[in-house]
Amino acid sequence: MQAAQLPMIADPNKITDGINLLSSASPPPYMEIYNEPDYSFMNYTPLTSPQDAGASMSQILPAVNNTQLISPAPAFTNSDYLQQFNASCNGCMDTQIDFVAAHVYSVDPSGAVQQVTDLHGRWPNKKIWVTELAPASSADQGCTLDETGMVSWMQNVLGQLRALGYVEKIYWNTGAYVSLRRFLSILPLNDCSDLMQGSLDPNNPDVCNPSLTNEDGSPTALLTAMKQVCS
Repeated sequence: MQAAQLPMIADPNKITDGINLLSSASPPPYMEIYNEPDYSFMNYTPLTSPQDAGASMSQILPAVNNTQLISPAPAFTNSDYLQQFNASCNGCMDTQIDFVAAHVYSVDPSGAVQQVTDLHGRWPNKKIWVTELAPASSADQGCTLDETGMVSWMQNVLGQLRALGYVEKIYWNTGAYVSLRRFLSILPLNDCSDLMQGSLDPNNPDVCNPSLTNEDGSPTALLTAMKQVCS
């Protein structure tokens, strides 16, 4: 499991930790630079402009030795964030970033695939890592899929993405059914006991549930089907 995890410098506050890891005796094979810098999760994670993100690469790049770098993963996949980032890091996307990250959410399977093909059109010489994939990331995005619908969506989208030839890795979001209170225990929240990471809608736990495991840790039908797709 540890080998499958992707280290990242989540935001500029983690640059020192990232540099220490990159320059250590055992640097990771891959590292992602910034997770959704254009979006503040529940006002907890900091916003980072593409200009500031690009400028910070002057601190990060000298520490890179045997590690391949994944680009920032904007929350809005096909915004101009990466182009502005590239302009602010002296073209590092072209010369020193190895892979382009994408967060892909769309209830429409063709819309999800289109996001990835559009991104490839912007960076045709780079392989893409889809580091978050699901029909939706919040309950207000119109996802009403039941378990059968979730399985069908996954089979459709994963099948198309795997056939593209330039999508190298895909990470499903989310894998585990956990209480959001436990998941966000570090956040200064008053009460989120009714929110479940297992479902995007706490009032309808069987609607748009992207979990790969049940609450007891057993595999969901989605995980069983995913194993067949990915075998």
